[in-house]
Amino acid sequence: MIVTPATREEHLRSKSRFYVAGWVASEGNESPQKEPYKEYVDEYEEYLDGFGEEKANSYRLSLPPFNVPVNRTSIV
Repeated sequence: MIVTPATREEHLRSKSRFYVAGWVASEGNESPQKEPYKEYVDEYEEYLDGFGEEKANSYRLSLPPFNVPVNRTSIV
């Protein structure tokens, strides 16, 4: 699923806070957090899922048909 700016909030509200933290860190071009202690492995996996999915989503949004520039010149 491609997440557009219009569907971003709805998408993130359906995910865990760890996923959202990863997504937002990726949007900000931050490096991923270091792996935590063993008791937080599941949460860290969710964080990495969000981080990676945002990177992939950003790439897909850069491809057609999403990257079509708006023609701001009028033909007279």
